[in-house]
Amino acid sequence: MFSYIKPAKIPYQDLRVSPTYFKKPVLVFFIFAIIFAFSGTPVFAATSLDINGNPEVLVCDVLGSLGLDCGAPSPSVAPVNGQANNTNTQPVATPEPQRQTNQQANIGNALQASIANVTVKRNASKDEVMLVRISAVGTVRPTLGLETNDAIFEIIRGQKHFIPTIDIFFDYGFNLAAVQSVTNKDLEPFPRTKVVNIYKSGKNIHYITEGHMIRMIPNKDVFASYGDREEDVITISKKEFNFYPRNQYVFVENPLARDIFQVSDDGTKRYVVPQVVKRLRITPDQVAPVNKEQFDAYNYGVPIIF
Repeated sequence: MFSYIKPAKIPYQDLRVSPTYFKKPVLVFFIFAIIFAFSGTPVFAATSLDINGNPEVLVCDVLGSLGLDCGAPSPSVAPVNGQANNTNTQPVATPEPQRQTNQQANIGNALQASIANVTVKRNASKDEVMLVRISAVGTVRPTLGLETNDAIFEIIRGQKHFIPTIDIFFDYGFNLAAVQSVTNKDLEPFPRTKVVNIYKSGKNIHYITEGHMIRMIPNKDVFASYGDREEDVITISKKEFNFYPRNQYVFVENPLARDIFQVSDDGTKRYVVPQVVKRLRITPDQVAPVNKEQFDAYNYGVPIIF
């Protein structure tokens, strides 16, 4: 029969690993094996180990990444310039470049977010304008001919220019589909158009009063005395010019004088006696103020006494 062979007894101490087994070269090899095994993990993939030829740095860095203690403080690595790296150094903040503002930006480009920067061309000039409408309330007059009680303005050269009638609107080649509805507050930052010239009718500059009358400015000195600029002058159509009543009655605003004069484009001024003012039923909205420079620019004519 089969005989049982008893296995040889191996001494226990032969199975033990000698404490001298993990010498430094073997330990370094073991560390490199760990690096190779975990090289695909995010921890090692995103970590840059700068050992500068020092294996002890590598060992301590790897053990630290694994949450183990290398048993000694991590040696510093001297870079080329001889200064030790300081991992706690905060980066120096780089100042942002100073924003440059466009000093020549048109006021109509971005004053209000509710007004889209959609421009259209007009027939009377080469300007591109924005068309808006607001509710005609208070002192705002409606654009005549509209089915709604709205006032249409064109934003031109940073100014708001009132379009008096729908016929004038179409005379400029505009389309109602291009008109944006905005609030009265949206238009407040825009100054009104005051100085105009007439399309293909010479270089004479006219002034549109707040009461929607028109008056010719006698000369350049008078124009400059009001603080107006050449670039503020816009061109209007002959149709719009003919719509405005002429501002022929004026008074001097400073120093204030209640004497009413009739002025004409030929450069004369005629005193209107109070009795004639009553007889002609001249109302306050037909009389506009002028400054002393403009008043002095007219020559005296025969007073109107009857």
